[in-house]
Amino acid sequence: MENLFSEKVRDEAVMKVKTESGKTAADIGAGTGFMTEGLLNAGLDVVIVEYSQEMIEILKQRFGHLREVKIIKSSQQKIDITDNSVDYVFSNMFLHNIESPVEVIKDMLRILKPGGKLAITDLAEHRYEDFQKQHNHRWPGFNMPDLYEWFVEAGCKEISIEVLNETVQFESAAGESIKIGIFLGYGEKH
Repeated sequence: MENLFSEKVRDEAVMKVKTESGKTAADIGAGTGFMTEGLLNAGLDVVIVEYSQEMIEILKQRFGHLREVKIIKSSQQKIDITDNSVDYVFSNMFLHNIESPVEVIKDMLRILKPGGKLAITDLAEHRYEDFQKQHNHRWPGFNMPDLYEWFVEAGCKEISIEVLNETVQFESAAGESIKIGIFLGYGEKH
């Protein structure tokens, strides 16, 4: 799905977090490594967390030779990273595939060091069932009040949830051009 939107999505997330070169970021639900690529370009060490063996193989081919990258296969229920161990957590287009987003957000905070920063980019709420079914998404995007509440429940501070000036674009079965907004959710660990 990452070819359906521009690199500006990950650039916005990295800028919002104000990353510092040499620190460590986790890329949760990395897919083919769209976010990882941006994090490496920002000078970060990256712990890639992925659930699909097929994606793990792609990630190994793309990044396995880099000393700045560690690839972990994990379950969707619990991120297989030690508590308080990374400076930043990023997740792009992953939350809509998860049964319990609030539990995953809590787990993302668990792995952050105190003062660590979290950035999630994903789909804003939409009504396009064709798109949801075509990509096997569990959620039809998210509304901002729910996201804010989940960040609060997870224990985030300095929360901001905003819809970016970016969209996912696709053509419906009927040939209609459809655009879905993308949000950036940001929070910090106490």
